[in-house]
Amino acid sequence: MKTTNTKLLVGAILLLAITISISAFKSGDVPKKYTTMVVTKLGIKANLAITIVNETSKTEARELAGNYSYEGIISNAQAINETINKLASEGYRLVQIVPDQATVTYYLFEKN
Repeated sequence: MKTTNTKLLVGAILLLAITISISAFKSGDVPKKYTTMVVTKLGIKANLAITIVNETSKTEARELAGNYSYEGIISNAQAINETINKLASEGYRLVQIVPDQATVTYYLFEKN
């Protein structure tokens, strides 16, 4: 009985030591990277665009349809969706949307 308890105690201590040593060698948290997508709606027939500012402050712009017809709205929604999916395929996930109904909507993406 005493040897069984001793074996269990040694086993538990060994398991604890292994767990601690594994967690000690675990790499630290990788800093998160952020990308912002800005959708501007500054005029009825002009200045509609998607601008992406990545984690290194590099920008990429894409013009949207310059009208508010049904076709233009659908085309713009498709372009926004394509851009969101492109960023998701690059490892980003959407974490926040800050809408401003009049002129600008901000989409914040995060990447580990």
